[in-house]
Amino acid sequence: LKELTPLNPPSTSYRQSLVVDPKERFQRNSTHPEESIELDLSGRRINDSKLASILGEIAAIKGLRSINFDKNLISEIGFQHILRKLADHPTLESISLSENYLDESIFRILKDGGRKLRSLNKFVLKDNRQIKNISFVRREVAALRKQGIVVETSF
Repeated sequence: LKELTPLNPPSTSYRQSLVVDPKERFQRNSTHPEESIELDLSGRRINDSKLASILGEIAAIKGLRSINFDKNLISEIGFQHILRKLADHPTLESISLSENYLDESIFRILKDGGRKLRSLNKFVLKDNRQIKNISFVRREVAALRKQGIVVETSF
């Protein structure tokens, strides 16, 4: 991981934006206990199998607050990998999966797996190519909200 300049100067709490070189390993040793990391993996042509191969290392990142997987090649299979590996991450709160290849089945997957989520409670699922049933999506988003899970969609 290559670090960029912190978005806010160091204090008791600050954020860092990280750029990941796909050829490098995901290694992160947090020296600041309240460090908040936003991992941006958008537009990297990550498919389900590549995602499965990197999730273990992502799960080991301490202080990880959000992950941006926008504009990749992730389907509901990759979404299942994400929930399996990251559901119990102690600090992860938000995952963005906009502009991928997710379909309506992710709402069932999320409802079933939502009970296992630790701190992860927000999913951004805008502009996914396979989600077409607007009324179904609206019902599912409302049901998930009752479970304490926020889902942002384009509908």
